[in-house]
Amino acid sequence: MKHLLNILFLFSILFTPLFAQKQVVVVKDYWETSAEGTLNDAVTAAINAGTLSNTIFKLKPYGTYVLNGSIITPPGQTLEITADDAGNTQLTAPPMICWTASTAPSKTYLFDIAGSVKMKNVTIMWASLDGTRYTSTIRIGDSATVAGGRCEFENVMFDLIQQASSGAIQPFATHFKGYFKNCYWRNGTDAHFRYYSRAVSVPFDAQGIHIDTLSFENCTFANLGYVYMQEKGVYGDNVFFNHCTFYNIVMFTLESGWWHNMYVTNSLFINTFMFGYVPVAADGVNGGTISIAPIDTSTALGNGFGFVPDWSPKDGVADFTEKERHILFVNNCYKLDPWLIDWMGYGPNGSPYSKDK
Repeated sequence: MKHLLNILFLFSILFTPLFAQKQVVVVKDYWETSAEGTLNDAVTAAINAGTLSNTIFKLKPYGTYVLNGSIITPPGQTLEITADDAGNTQLTAPPMICWTASTAPSKTYLFDIAGSVKMKNVTIMWASLDGTRYTSTIRIGDSATVAGGRCEFENVMFDLIQQASSGAIQPFATHFKGYFKNCYWRNGTDAHFRYYSRAVSVPFDAQGIHIDTLSFENCTFANLGYVYMQEKGVYGDNVFFNHCTFYNIVMFTLESGWWHNMYVTNSLFINTFMFGYVPVAADGVNGGTISIAPIDTSTALGNGFGFVPDWSPKDGVADFTEKERHILFVNNCYKLDPWLIDWMGYGPNGSPYSKDK
């Protein structure tokens, strides 16, 4: 009997990975089928079959996947999209996910993920093949219960971002966890060309949302309004940036200063807070890297959070004290290009406004 139990135990160890192995579905692209919505259809089929969390959707190198509507996934399930590692030729470039040019579907969300999502080696465009840009976001979290909310992105490019009230990635959960590795956000804009189209941001005037962990490793943010913003008392408990590059950021890279645990290391800040010093601005001088606010307003430390950071439990008592905060900002570099210095009014070639006005 003992030998039989040992055999059964070994059998379970050896063969459990086989039973847990995910099914890989290779999705045909637009050029192969002359049809939009091939990725939508593949995801919908897996949802209807109850196999979404057990499926990997594999996209073809240099493929184009035109969404004919938002991809919406149920709570408690995982959407996983991947492709081969990019090569050195055009034919081995990452596949692209983009919008249909049709005005029929709502374009509020490229993806509306109620549970979790994993993506690797893809490019996501906020535009259609005719070059039209659309205001959209990738929302992660359950809009009904504000549950779920986990994402893992690796080697993903977010391009031609256009948003009017949040960011390319929109946390929408009570315990959001986001992990980004080797990702690239670029070319974000909004109606007034400054602060929306962020890389990651909760929606404007958000309530009941919280970020547990947000991690960026070897990521680049270029030509954006903001990078990461904490809005209306919605803050992140653990925020990490390592080996990241912030390039041509019109306003804040990391805002506001409501940090609990925050680590920014080995990163480059080039042409950040491009507004520069605006003497007439009500909030005075803004830095090009980070700001750190005290929990409580004081004469010595300045304006505080303006709210009690009591996310869990909601008892009106702060979850952490000043002594319990951990903020590390080391081995970083800050630089302004000469053309931007001129534009700000500190160089020899004039500017729209002057440091003396």
